[in-house]
Amino acid sequence: MMTLWQTPAVVLILVTWFTSPPTNLAEISQREALRRSLTPKSVASYSNDNMRPDLFPVRVTEAAAAPTSEVAVTSGAAPTTPTTPVAAAPTSEATVQTVALDEKAWRARMTQARSTLDRDQGLVEAMQSRINSLQNDVVNRDDPAQQGAMRQTLAKALGELERLKAQVVSDQKAISDIQAEARRANVPPGWVR
Repeated sequence: MMTLWQTPAVVLILVTWFTSPPTNLAEISQREALRRSLTPKSVASYSNDNMRPDLFPVRVTEAAAAPTSEVAVTSGAAPTTPTTPVAAAPTSEATVQTVALDEKAWRARMTQARSTLDRDQGLVEAMQSRINSLQNDVVNRDDPAQQGAMRQTLAKALGELERLKAQVVSDQKAISDIQAEARRANVPPGWVR
C-alpha cells in the first residue's frame, strides 16, 4: 500500500510523462495503450434508430413506397385484396427531385456552386482593389469638392464590398448545404467533391 506522500508523486510523474512530447514511436504506443486501459469502454452506440427524427427528415422514394399487397405475395401469405398499387405518401416535388438526382446532376450542382463562389470571391478582390485605389486618391486630392465626391464613391464601394462578402458567406453555406443534403440522401462522397 502506498503511503500518503507516494500517491501525489506517482500522479505527478504520470502527468509529467503524459505532457512531455514523445521521443519515439514505442513511447507513443505505450502512452496510447495506457490511455486505452485507463479510459472506460464505450457503452453507447449510435444508429438511425436512436437519433432525433426532426434532425434528419425522412425521404420517401418510389422503391421504399412498395405496395403492401405485393409484399404479402412475395412473403408467401395470401393477399386479401387484389394487387393494386398503393398510393405513396404525398411528398413535395423538391424531395422527389432531390432523391432522383444522379451523379451527373450532383456534380453539376457542386460545380455551379463552386463557380459562383469563385466568381464572388473574384468580385470581392476586385472591389478591395478599387477601394484601395479610392482611398489612395482621397488622401492625395487637395480639392475639398473632389475629395468629398471621392469619399461618397468610397462609401458606396465599402457598402458593396460588405454585400459581396455576405454573398461569399452565403455561397460557402450553399456548398455546405449541398454536401449535407448529399449525405442525408446517401450520395457517394465522390459525387460532390
